Amino acid sequence: MTRFSLSHELSPDIFTRVVEYKDRLTHARAAELALAGRFVEAEGLLDRHPLTADSLDLLARIQVRQGRLDAARQLWQQALSLNESSPAVRECLTTLERYRTARYHNHLLRWRISLGVWLVLLMLLAWWIIQQNQSS
Repeated sequence: MTRFSLSHELSPDIFTRVVEYKDRLTHARAAELALAGRFVEAEGLLDRHPLTADSLDLLARIQVRQGRLDAARQLWQQALSLNESSPAVRECLTTLERYRTARYHNHLLRWRISLGVWLVLLMLLAWWIIQQNQSS
């Protein structure tokens, strides 16, 4: 056996460390791609990566950046099921729910304002019609 060949006698601990290191490198590269806005490439790397709480968290963050909030919520819930003690994932879920609630209330407020504007316009139109009828 040459000194450069891989030995089949590697301890399981070393093999596990090598696999974990490779996974961390893949995750770091996917995060780098996501920060650069190259979401499809980042998702492709993570699809070939074992699903861990960290990779699901990164996938969820990519979904948020693309406006897919329901998909992000599902991914964070999966990440939480894998690692229930993750404060980052819990905080992301809480923030997402706050955002969704605020967005809903903002939507209602816009409808109320629009309705108010239309009512004022109708009242002005009615007033104008009454003024036209009284002057004739």
